[in-house]
Amino acid sequence: MTAAADTAAIVLAAGYGSRFGGDKQLARLPGGMLLLEQTLGRLQQATGHILLVTRQNLRDPLIQAIPGLEQQARIVVSPDADRGMGHSLAAGIAALAPETQGCLICLGDMPWIKPDTYRLLLDTLRSDGILIPAFEGRSGHPVGFGRRFFDELLQCHGDEGARRVIRQHPAACVTLAVPDEGILLDVDTTADLDQKRPD
Repeated sequence: MTAAADTAAIVLAAGYGSRFGGDKQLARLPGGMLLLEQTLGRLQQATGHILLVTRQNLRDPLIQAIPGLEQQARIVVSPDADRGMGHSLAAGIAALAPETQGCLICLGDMPWIKPDTYRLLLDTLRSDGILIPAFEGRSGHPVGFGRRFFDELLQCHGDEGARRVIRQHPAACVTLAVPDEGILLDVDTTADLDQKRPD
């Protein structure tokens, strides 16, 4: 099992939000907090090692909109963000510290995941395994990858992300049941912001 100091979280927030109609990372939740701000705030309660992957023309707007963003996370600009999530994922993996033994691949548009869930996943993740959370039998995010798989994640491209790596290593995958519906809930459209969500 990895030690907390040897793990990190990569937050993917480089998308263009085409279904949403704009940069959803800057959208406000009903409570007033920005979507990405809440995602990062909850994750920060679980780890101090956060890499936020975004695109060049969104970096400064995020810094201006989210107080203390550069203290919360190391910002990584993906030069190929427009080519798909896989490229942003690879950019995040490439930016990990050499001693990192495991990381969570988090999505910036999933603001309802509980801090306790992030902590449990980071504490359970092994350097030679893939850890997948599930709520009531349904798999969700974030998915954890041990260092063994970093080289393969560096090869991710297009929109597929890490699914190919998961498919190629079924024996390494461990499903962890969590009491957190937030692992299933993301924001794709503006209507998703107003739906009742778990605390």
